[in-house]
Amino acid sequence: MKSKPTSIEREIFPAMAKEGELFALNLEGFWMDVGQPKDYLSGTYIYLNYLKTKDPQSLATGENIIGNVLIVILSKIPIFIVK
Repeated sequence: MKSKPTSIEREIFPAMAKEGELFALNLEGFWMDVGQPKDYLSGTYIYLNYLKTKDPQSLATGENIIGNVLIVILSKIPIFIVK
């Protein structure tokens, strides 16, 4: 298979549908295609705002927290003191 830029929506999905191999699944919650770095950043922003309305207790709070922040329990965040 040749490596080249490909549109999954215009090239892959139609071929799969023609072969009867395209299926759908309803998912609850948030989903967004983040195939490019700019989309990943936009998706992160949108997801954090989504959490703010749907699950606000999952967001971090504290005097050093500004905006919508999600900290995973396994995260290790070094503390730097700037003087």
